[in-house]
Amino acid sequence: MDLQTEAFKEQSKLITSPVNLIWASIGLGALLALADKVAGNVSADHFMSNIVLYGIICIFPYKISQGSNAARYMLAVITALSILVMLGGVAPQLTKVEEFAGVITTAMQVFALYKLFTEPANSSFKRTKSN
Repeated sequence: MDLQTEAFKEQSKLITSPVNLIWASIGLGALLALADKVAGNVSADHFMSNIVLYGIICIFPYKISQGSNAARYMLAVITALSILVMLGGVAPQLTKVEEFAGVITTAMQVFALYKLFTEPANSSFKRTKSN
């Protein structure tokens, strides 16, 4: 095995848990959106817009798992904006399930980002950039 492949395997080990947590938060959010739709709390259009949004967010854990530092920062910005929206009450039309999903999935993403921005994972992204 060459040195670059070995370095990629080492990096993958450091970021696997936080990336899996991001995937879990997306899956949980999608499941709760489905539960909201089945319960009749949201329209089909609202449900589809939620699913499309979760689909777009799937790009971030995939790119982070590939070593993208930009994806890590973009997800941090989106998560921070989500927190501001929740705290500011900007979206009062949310159902109780959506509020619950927002709090739980945002907390999961905050923890995952914490793990990605602290050592040893943080230095893993720096090594990837220099290779």
